[in-house]
Amino acid sequence: MIAQVMQHSERQGKVHEFKDPVCGMDVDPSTAAGNTEYGGKTYHFCSKSCRVKFQADPASFAGGPKS
Repeated sequence: MIAQVMQHSERQGKVHEFKDPVCGMDVDPSTAAGNTEYGGKTYHFCSKSCRVKFQADPASFAGGPKS
């Protein structure tokens, strides 16, 4: 079953997608509205507004400790 899903995705020409940490939307890094690094990890965003919200308080969206 997993192999079938992977084959279907490959036929569709999809690349690996990431979740926007602010809104949860799937984001293709090659078409992302922006990205930023935090805690040694790169985060990709569906829109500039999600990126701005993340940058204002990255720990709350990255699962880090809140101050």
